[in-house]
Amino acid sequence: MDKNFALFDRVALKVQGRITPYSPTAIADFASGVGRSTTSPLFERVRRERGRWASKIRSGSTISAGKLAVWDNGVHGSFEIELVVNPIRTLGHLLDRYSYGEIADLSVIDFFDRREAPTARDLTLDGNDNMIADFLAFSGSMHSTQVQRVAEFLRLFEDRLQARIIEDLCPNDLGYAISIDSGSAVAVTDDARVELDWSHLKISQCEVCWEWHDSNALARVHALADAAITSARSTEVNFYGRPTVVRDLGALAVRLPLSSNVSIVVYAKAQDRLRLEVRYPTALNKFVGDRLPSSRRTLSMDTQCYELRRHPVLRGVSL
Repeated sequence: MDKNFALFDRVALKVQGRITPYSPTAIADFASGVGRSTTSPLFERVRRERGRWASKIRSGSTISAGKLAVWDNGVHGSFEIELVVNPIRTLGHLLDRYSYGEIADLSVIDFFDRREAPTARDLTLDGNDNMIADFLAFSGSMHSTQVQRVAEFLRLFEDRLQARIIEDLCPNDLGYAISIDSGSAVAVTDDARVELDWSHLKISQCEVCWEWHDSNALARVHALADAAITSARSTEVNFYGRPTVVRDLGALAVRLPLSSNVSIVVYAKAQDRLRLEVRYPTALNKFVGDRLPSSRRTLSMDTQCYELRRHPVLRGVSL
């Protein structure tokens, strides 16, 4: 299983920023400007609560959820953004409307725009839209093409996400001049300097997935489910945790716990689509901390891969 074509499904992340005021009202002015962009604002207008300004993500984008908090610390201001993003869902929505070669040239607003009736929703067995509808067209006929495109898209997704945030918080129509590099994004007006510190991005939850086109996807998961039910009676499996078999609408899924915080899920995402996910629901840094870069932390980091065939439930099952 090649980590180089692993895509991210659900990712929960946190990023912080700093406001350097040049006037007495600069921090309050920054907060009051949130949600006032004239072009598809990402955040709602702020509200004052418990000594801070707070906002949340508007609907209408492929960013699943998020919130913003802004504090006036006296000498300077600070803010924190928590987001739940889904790169594979975003890519699916993009490829419904554009060719792969076109998406790099889109504006940050169009990049995260959500299609109201995504094709994937009609194809998935669980009724969700976090899938690339035409997987073969995206991945190409060569393995190297898929590896290259996955790497390109993850870098592009991260760059666009950073730009989408800073351009929404500090829009040009409010007088901000923005500059972005690999580690931070800076916006400046006559009244303040706002810095989004992307170099200390924190990822708390993550789902890493591999996907294959397979005309026998359902049959393979049924075979795995039978193996899981059999293995659940053995003490060897209980050492890892008890496997579970779940049906979510039409999608049969087998969950294999590796620890209290990590599990593998194998399921037929569609009639002809087999997906394997490694889910880190909490404490991601505990499990992949040694693989995280020491300086800049990114979404496109190397993700730790487990030797799945050592798990007793997968022995003798062809995936």
